[in-house]
Amino acid sequence: MEHAMVLAELLREEGISVKIKDSLPPADVAFLIGSAPKAFDLLIPEAQHPQAKALLEKQAEVLIVGAEEDHYLYSFTNEELLEVLREADSWIEYDVALAKKILNDRGVEVKETEVQQMQQQRLTELAKSEDLSMTWIIAGYGLALLGGLLGFICGLLFWTLKKRLPDGSKVYTYSKSSRQHGMIMFFISIVSMVFSFWYSTI
Repeated sequence: MEHAMVLAELLREEGISVKIKDSLPPADVAFLIGSAPKAFDLLIPEAQHPQAKALLEKQAEVLIVGAEEDHYLYSFTNEELLEVLREADSWIEYDVALAKKILNDRGVEVKETEVQQMQQQRLTELAKSEDLSMTWIIAGYGLALLGGLLGFICGLLFWTLKKRLPDGSKVYTYSKSSRQHGMIMFFISIVSMVFSFWYSTI
């Protein structure tokens, strides 16, 4: 908690709005502080994500100067350290900066352009939409035809659900064809519910 409060104060001093929450990361979480089982989230407005990220990265560069060699990252192979850089969104800024420092100390030159390319490739992979399995498609249509709330919810989720990427942008979770199935399920469930209600009043 103390670490989270220090970082929160640092961000506020730079005019960045931040709130601390001790729960599992929601979609708006910018940075995860701490580790399981007790973790703290710094919730930052999406528009201020780049500013906050740059500030925390700068702070990490200062902190790693006094890093102890018994830090767990020193046991990582070069390939594992490069993976840390590639998946920087899954690590705290301190670990990312230290991974880069360890690689440099080992004589492995890490160019910023290469890191950006790796991270962009990961972003592209995360942005890929998913296809609904045939099981879910059959189940969704079945629930929609039954006229229940579950069919309505499934259709709406398959049609509109989005996921947030590390850069703060949002993309549809499911592919275009899957979203079309969701849209059809959604309207079928509405018709089914209306028909069920009408039939029950006869």
